[in-house]
Amino acid sequence: MTQEALASQVSLTRTSITNIEQGRQKFPLHMLAEIAAALHVTPTALLPTDQVREDTDLDHALEGRPVEEQEWIRSALGA
Repeated sequence: MTQEALASQVSLTRTSITNIEQGRQKFPLHMLAEIAAALHVTPTALLPTDQVREDTDLDHALEGRPVEEQEWIRSALGA
């Protein structure tokens, strides 16, 4: 898929897609889910492999967050 086509599907500009790919632009977590859906992959498939951790690490990272937030993050990550 071209950057232009992806940008159109997720309501961003091609420049934004380029900047996101190159780590120059931050974006909200829900956008990760939208991009993944447009590409027909799970959100975790878009994350660098060196940053994907075991469930226990995710549990630790979510510790102390409200249950609703934990559930949303897990669903967005496909965890």
